[in-house]
Amino acid sequence: MKSTVRKREKWLKCFSLLVFVTLFYSQAEARRFKIGFVGSYGMTNVSQSAGTGAAQISLGETDQSKNFGAGAIIEFGILGPLGLEIGAFYQPRGFQDGDSKDEVKYNTNLLTAMLRFDFGSSSDKLKLPVSLGLGAYYSESLDDQVTSVDGTTKTSSKVDFSDTNLPLGAMGKIDRGLLASLSVDYPMSKNFFFTFDLRYMYGLTQILTAESSTGVSGRWEETSTLAGIVLKF
Repeated sequence: MKSTVRKREKWLKCFSLLVFVTLFYSQAEARRFKIGFVGSYGMTNVSQSAGTGAAQISLGETDQSKNFGAGAIIEFGILGPLGLEIGAFYQPRGFQDGDSKDEVKYNTNLLTAMLRFDFGSSSDKLKLPVSLGLGAYYSESLDDQVTSVDGTTKTSSKVDFSDTNLPLGAMGKIDRGLLASLSVDYPMSKNFFFTFDLRYMYGLTQILTAESSTGVSGRWEETSTLAGIVLKF
């Protein structure tokens, strides 16, 4: 519990610092700036493979787990239509062992930091309602254990990340990866906009820690939609 509180305090301090630096820079350079709060609905799974390079083969994917989250974003213009977005999100993530509603689901709660270059929405000249984005993310679990929920009995239990009895074996608590997005900002007034964002996140971290010596790798994949209100200056 104490480790979870310390993680939250660390993330809050880091995000507060980023907000301060961004606000200072955007005001000093008279850049276009926006800030907002969004909710998210994501579908996650673990993609598994074996081997490397041309010899790599896919071992398939786990069934998707559906989760809700929330977060905050800030963005400022850099040059013309190019903007830089910084976001912090609370994002549950998991996978389902089997595609039946009776199968067991495994979930953990993450804090995720995202850095995204956005082309379109920061431009005063183009007036584009649609923007494209590319970036990276870093996620860290708030939990010391994975939560498993039995689809039949609806009972839940805790399993250590290091427990090799997990369906995929022992798992790592930290994930890093890349993201791509398509966003739409719909004007509600001069400064308030409704934002809708479709994102795909691909993990680069080997999360199957127990399998790292066998050549089997597992990576998180997530497709999510974000929606919320943003304020533009």
